[in-house]
Amino acid sequence: MQIPFESVAGLRSDPSAFQLPKASATEQTGSVPFSQVFRDAIGNVNESQNLATQTVDRMLAGENVGIQEVSLQIAQADLSFRFLMEVRDRAITAYQEVMRTQM
Repeated sequence: MQIPFESVAGLRSDPSAFQLPKASATEQTGSVPFSQVFRDAIGNVNESQNLATQTVDRMLAGENVGIQEVSLQIAQADLSFRFLMEVRDRAITAYQEVMRTQM
């Protein structure tokens, strides 16, 4: 299948169509502190692990909870914890790299 050149020729004529919109002043000043991002992430991981623990406890108590649901909750908690540890490791590596930088 060939695309006629006439159909794509107009794409290059307007370069502003490919530019990203600029952030407004309110978006720049309304940012979340870096430490708050980590606090929220830790809170989400903690919530995920608590939910997995509650699901396991409900299954062990004899409630109608399937093994699939338990496995899914545990896998989600594990994945979110691993992701948080990877982010932490990369943040520490970046910090150490900045500290090694000569002034």
